Amino acid sequence: VDMTPDDAAMSVDTVRDYIVYPGDTLDSIARDNGVSKSEIMRLNNLTDDTPLKEGRHLRIPVSE
Repeated sequence: VDMTPDDAAMSVDTVRDYIVYPGDTLDSIARDNGVSKSEIMRLNNLTDDTPLKEGRHLRIPVSE
């Protein structure tokens, strides 16, 4: 599939805000939103060592 520059920009800009709840993990958030953990980490500049704290706002990529 060829992606035009507009399509590529849309995939990056299409995000939603998510607030971390007690017990959430990046794996569970990724699974519940149908995206990969690595996509969430990249979009939010997270590493495996970054603590995921309750109340934190995350940007979640939305697949069109």
